Amino acid sequence: METAEIDLHGLFGLLRRQRRLVAAVVVAMLVAAAAVAYMLPPVYSASALILVDPSHKNLLDPDTRPASSGADSARIDSEVELARSDNVLLHLIERENLLADPEFGVSAGPVARLLGFMGLASAAPPAGAEALERSLSRLRQASTVQRRGLTYLLSIQVRSATPETAARLANAMAETYISSQLAAKVDATVAALTVLQARLERARAAVTRSEARYDRFLADTGEDALPDADILTQRYELQQGAELARRQYQTLLARAQDFETQIDLQLADSRIVSPALVPLRPASPNKPLLLTLALLAGLALGVALAFLYENLIGGVTSQEQLAAALKIPVAATIPRDEERSGQGSAADLIVKTPLSGFAESIRRTRAALDQTLLGGTRLSPPAATPLGRVVMVCSTNPEEGKTTLALALARAYALSGRATLLVDGDLRAPALHTHLRREATAGLLDILHGETAAAEPAGVLMADPLTPLTVLPGGRHSDMPTDQLLANPNFALFIAAARRRFDYVILDTPAVGPVVDALYTAPFADAVLFVVKWAATAQREAKRALDALSRSTAPDTLLLAVMTQAQGNRS
Repeated sequence: METAEIDLHGLFGLLRRQRRLVAAVVVAMLVAAAAVAYMLPPVYSASALILVDPSHKNLLDPDTRPASSGADSARIDSEVELARSDNVLLHLIERENLLADPEFGVSAGPVARLLGFMGLASAAPPAGAEALERSLSRLRQASTVQRRGLTYLLSIQVRSATPETAARLANAMAETYISSQLAAKVDATVAALTVLQARLERARAAVTRSEARYDRFLADTGEDALPDADILTQRYELQQGAELARRQYQTLLARAQDFETQIDLQLADSRIVSPALVPLRPASPNKPLLLTLALLAGLALGVALAFLYENLIGGVTSQEQLAAALKIPVAATIPRDEERSGQGSAADLIVKTPLSGFAESIRRTRAALDQTLLGGTRLSPPAATPLGRVVMVCSTNPEEGKTTLALALARAYALSGRATLLVDGDLRAPALHTHLRREATAGLLDILHGETAAAEPAGVLMADPLTPLTVLPGGRHSDMPTDQLLANPNFALFIAAARRRFDYVILDTPAVGPVVDALYTAPFADAVLFVVKWAATAQREAKRALDALSRSTAPDTLLLAVMTQAQGNRS
């Protein structure tokens, strides 16, 4: 239950932080949907309802039994296919003269008209079979026939740019389907009658031949011939043959008369139970539905992009996320510096408000360093550490709070009784002296140029006005590539001398992303504090910068991450 609450809190926090992104995506989706709804022409849909009676209707045989339910279902499905067949649509085109209709008829397209205007092709619309095929294709796309569930009802729908046309064609299509159904039944009966009439002619001829043979037999034998067995047998056979031929003829004649009557009494198996009415509003585009779907899609896409931005592209928002992204321990999270007053540095809080959250996070960072560098957090006499430790503070990009962190951490060590030196290693844009509100005309740059002895830099050091901290400013801006200065022997001599004199040497270096200075400083560090600004530093950039640092440091160098949230930090 507790984990679920934390996840919900994190989700709402993510949405709060990325509310502008989510809102922008939602607005963009709504604007796009509104533009589509405005640009799409309205389409009206009208529907006619038809009831299909699958029983075989015969007015001459009212006792006809209905078919089974399985056969009925197959019959209804067959009627759906027949209703939307090309035969019905072709009859509808002819009945409604759709070839001349501006919507379903044929006309030269814009490309053909342009080619015709340029004299490259004829601009005349297609004719003949091609025109009929195009009109049939348009009508096929605009019409739909569906069965209503498992009922005997068919819905014939026609879509058109005008409501009147949609209703007119839906009713006309229903009537055309019923007419074609009736015509098919009549044609089947006529075909059966034609076959029967041929059989009837043969039966009539058979009767004539049988009667003729019987008459010839009587004429040859005579009515008063003596009764002989053979004569009686032949006479009986001829008489029965003639009688059988007459009965077959009479049966076929009665059946033919029935078919002739059925032709006039045929009924369609379907009827319109609900004609199509003129629609009052277009079926598409459904603007409320379109805007609702755009809103939901915008929210889903916005939340997905927010997750993607925070977890893969954008900045980190928690220690767990930072540790998972960089694969190194996280020392602490530096809270926002709302408690700072005036224009002083946020690092002043370590002295002025030692019980603040900012000061406690700095001490937590120092403890994380001591646990690794000294094997614990208990203070030891300086003699326990023959050489001082070098802690390098860097970041991916400028203005992530690394200078503030370096100054606050150095002050924390100085306040704990450790001899601490803070070095402004950003020779391109030195800013540490501004946090101290001091002027600096000389500093590290003079040591690297050889103007000040690397082993005895006392002439360029300054004291922190709030703590026993010693500070080496950067001095003036360098007028040459600074990586060359950091790679010369003077820097190595200075670091060696500083290790012998101070317990801790804190190096404030430039950001790794824009310049390479930190990569030349990293080999001298015992520990690297990699600063990541909360919800601002891109994870890909942070990983790339950390990888570059890892390749530059010694194998046993400690790598720790620190997440800063201070809005007022400028370096």
